[in-house]
Amino acid sequence: ITSTIRQLDETTRDRFHKSATTGGLDFTQYFGKMNYIFQLRTVFSNVTGTQEMIARTQRSVIHNFRRPDSDYTEYDPTRTSLTGTGGNLMAGKIGGNWQFLYLSAWKSPGLELNDAGYMQVADQYLGATVVNYNIYKPFSIFNSMNFGTNFIHLIDFGGNINVMGLSGSWQAQYKNLWRTFISGQVNSPEKDNLMLRGGPTMKMTGNMYIGGGINSNSRKKLSGELDFRYFRTFQDVREAYELGVEIEYRPVITLTISIEPEWSRTRNSLQYVTTHSATSGVYTPRYIFGSIDQKILSMSLRVDYNITPDLTIQYWGQPFFGSGKYSEFKRGTDPVADQFTDRTESFSPSQIEYIGGDNLFEVDENMDSWVDYSFENPDFTVSEFLHNLVVRWEFLPGSTAYLVWSQTREYNADDGIFDFGSQAGSLFGKTVPHNVFLVKFSYRFGL
Repeated sequence: ITSTIRQLDETTRDRFHKSATTGGLDFTQYFGKMNYIFQLRTVFSNVTGTQEMIARTQRSVIHNFRRPDSDYTEYDPTRTSLTGTGGNLMAGKIGGNWQFLYLSAWKSPGLELNDAGYMQVADQYLGATVVNYNIYKPFSIFNSMNFGTNFIHLIDFGGNINVMGLSGSWQAQYKNLWRTFISGQVNSPEKDNLMLRGGPTMKMTGNMYIGGGINSNSRKKLSGELDFRYFRTFQDVREAYELGVEIEYRPVITLTISIEPEWSRTRNSLQYVTTHSATSGVYTPRYIFGSIDQKILSMSLRVDYNITPDLTIQYWGQPFFGSGKYSEFKRGTDPVADQFTDRTESFSPSQIEYIGGDNLFEVDENMDSWVDYSFENPDFTVSEFLHNLVVRWEFLPGSTAYLVWSQTREYNADDGIFDFGSQAGSLFGKTVPHNVFLVKFSYRFGL
C-alpha cells in the first residue's frame, strides 16, 4: 500500500489531489513441476480532493467519464473522491516445447495511479491467447528456435469490442550465436475511445504491422543489431516506419561503448489537432484533424567503465531531432459512419485561412465572411540533447557514494521543417544548458 497526502492551499487545491492511495496483491502458484502457472496481480486506487479537482480527473482523456456516447460511466461534478481497480492475469502451460497461455490486463474507468506512478489510459480490458512452440535442441545451423502466435482482443468496460488482432512471430539463435527475429500483426477495424480527447468513439480502419531484425554474437568485442518496424492502415490513413542500429564495442573487459541511432517517419492523414466550439453560445464541438508528416532522428551513446569492482563510471547521452508538418485540415462529421470518407470533411480554401502574423488558422465554416473559430498552427520542430554522468564508489561493503551530473538542452520552433544541420546549430548555438549536480550517500549499518 502506498499513500500520498498533500497540504494544499487555495492556489493548489483545485490542481492536485488532496490524497491518493494505491494498494495491490500479488499471487503466483506453480503446478506440475513448474510447468503450469496461475498468476494474479490486482491493484486499487482512491483519490480525494475538491469537487473541481475530482471533476477534472473524471474529464481527463485518461478516464473520459464525460464521453457523450458512454452509457456505463457517470460524470458527477460533485464528487470529492474517485475509486478504481485493475490488475493482470496469467494462466496456462509454460514448460516444455509447447506453451499455452491466457494473458489479460484491465483498468477500470476510475483507476488513477498518476500520483504514485504513471498511467496513460483507463477503461480497458486487454486479453491475449498465446500459443508458442519452442525447439530447445540444436539442429542443423540452429541452437534454438521459437514460433509464436497470439490472438488479442481489447474491450472497454461497457462490453464494447474495440479491436481484435492476430499476430505471429519467429526467432532463431544460430550456432555462431547470431540471432534473427521477425513478427507481424493484423488488426481489425478499431473503435477508438481516446482519439477525440473526451469526445465520442471514433471508428478507425484496420491495420497491419511487421518488424524484424538481426543480432550478432554479443560475446565478441564488436557486436551489433539491426532492426526495422513498419506500420500501415488498410485505407492509406497512416503509414509509419522505423529503422534502428546498435553497435557495441568492448576494447577491454572493463569498458563497454555502445551507440544506437534511430530514424522514423510517420505520415498520418487523420492526426487529431484540437477541439473548438462552432458557436459562442451553446457548445457545439468541432473536432479538427490534419495530415501530418513527422520525422524523428535520435542517437543514444552509452559508456560503462568499471575501473575497479568498487568504482564505476557511466555516461549516457542522446541528441533528439523531430519535426511535424501539418496540411489538409478537416473536421469530424460522423465519427462512426460506415464509410471512412463520411467520418470527416476537408476544409476548402475558402473556408480556412492562415494568418501568418498570429500563427493561426481561421475557419469560416459556413462561408458567411465571419470567422467561426480559429486554432493555432500545430507545426512543430523539436531539438533536444540530454546526457548524464554517474560516478559510483562503494567505499565500504554495502555503503555507496554517487556523484551525478545531468545536463539538458532544448530548442523549439514552429516551422515544422526537419533540417539536421540547422537544428543542431540552433540547439548548441542558441540555447543555454541546464545543469544539475547531485551527491548521494548510502551507509549500511550492521546489527
